[in-house]
Amino acid sequence: MTDPIMTEAELRAAIASETGLSESSVGNVIDSLVDHINEEPRIAIPGLGIFRHIIWASRKIKNRHTGEDKTIPEKSILVFKAGNI
Repeated sequence: MTDPIMTEAELRAAIASETGLSESSVGNVIDSLVDHINEEPRIAIPGLGIFRHIIWASRKIKNRHTGEDKTIPEKSILVFKAGNI
């Protein structure tokens, strides 16, 4: 059985009830955080962890069945390493 996943709406409501802020204000903070995580190469939040981007270089592969050569394009991966909680 998998653990339940908290949705963004549930997260906004939980933070709003604990801090006394409005849900729209909390939503703006979450949206801003997500934007910065997507723009910056590395963000460290003490007590939470480190977000960083890794760029996988493009590479050439060969289809084993057909022998066709293909190129897999470069892509950026977001990695999270949990801190000490």
